[in-house]
Amino acid sequence: TSDPQWSNVAGALRGSDSNSSSSVSQPPVTSPIAIPVTYWEDAARVTRSFTLTDFTLPAGLLPTDRVTRLGVLLRGPTNEISYLADPIDGGSMTATLTTADGSTCTASTPSYGQSGAYVRYDLISGSCASKVITADQLDDAQLQVSITTGCTVPSAPFPPAGTCSSVGIPKVDHLALSVGTDTYHGPTPYSSVTSSAFDQTSFDVFGPALMPTADLDINWNGVPDVTRPLFDGPLQVHGLGVRQAASAAQGTICCVIDNTAAVLVASVDGDVRAQSAIRVDTGVIGSVTNRRPVEILSWQLCGRNGC
Repeated sequence: TSDPQWSNVAGALRGSDSNSSSSVSQPPVTSPIAIPVTYWEDAARVTRSFTLTDFTLPAGLLPTDRVTRLGVLLRGPTNEISYLADPIDGGSMTATLTTADGSTCTASTPSYGQSGAYVRYDLISGSCASKVITADQLDDAQLQVSITTGCTVPSAPFPPAGTCSSVGIPKVDHLALSVGTDTYHGPTPYSSVTSSAFDQTSFDVFGPALMPTADLDINWNGVPDVTRPLFDGPLQVHGLGVRQAASAAQGTICCVIDNTAAVLVASVDGDVRAQSAIRVDTGVIGSVTNRRPVEILSWQLCGRNGC
C-alpha cells in the first residue's frame, strides 16, 4: 500500500493469521469516553486507503471464463471485538478495482466496521458489471479499500473545539477478491426420470424445462398414458436419451411445434452433426393418438465444417 499510515501491511496478505493484522495508529480516547475504538480527530475527518496489487487468477478459473459474481471480502482479527460505525456520522467505505487496462469500478457503503467474520461488498452489481466481462481482466488488477471516518459531536464540554469523536479505522486481517463464473468445465450433468405404469408412477412437468447444459434420460416401464406428453411446455436439454424396458411401450416426451415448418438440429459437444427441415400438414386435424402427417423436406449430415 502507498498509504504510510498503515503498519504491518504484509500481515493482511497472509490472510489467516489474526495475530498479524494491518492497522492504523490512532490516538484513543480514554476519558471521558472509554471506548477503545473511539478517538479525537479534526472535523475535516480522515481517509485511509489500503491497496492490494498483482492479482493472479486462482486455479480452476480460465482467462476466458465469464465473470458473473465479483465482490470484496474483508475480515478483521478474529481475536478482537467487532464494531460498526453509525451511518449517520457520515463515515464511508469505498472499494475500487482497477484492471490492467486502467479501467476502474467501485462499490461504496455509508458506514464501515471491523468484524471477525468475512464481510462481502458486491462489485458486479455496480459499475464493474460492464467493465469486467472475463476473468483475464482481473489478472494484474489492483484493489483499493478506502475508509473515511465519520464525525460525532457529544454533548458539551466534549470534544475540544474543532474536533470530532469518531469510530476508529478497523484493522485488516484478510482482504481479497471473490470471483464467480457460470462457465463449467467438468462433465455434463446427468439426470434420469422414469415413467412406470407397472408401479403406477409417472413423471410430469408443466411449464418450460430449460436445461441447456444437462443430459436427460427417459426410462419407459410399462404402457404409458398416451394422452399427454411428459413435458407439457418447451423442453431444452444438452442431450436426450430414451430407454425402453422389455414389454414396455414409449409415450410422448414433448413437444409442440407452433408453426407449420421447422428445422430440427442435432448437436454433439456443441457441434452441429445433422439437421432436417420438416413441414406439418395443416389440412389434417391431429390428436395425441393420430398425429398430423409430417413431410421431410431435407435431411443432411454435417461435417467438421458444418452444414
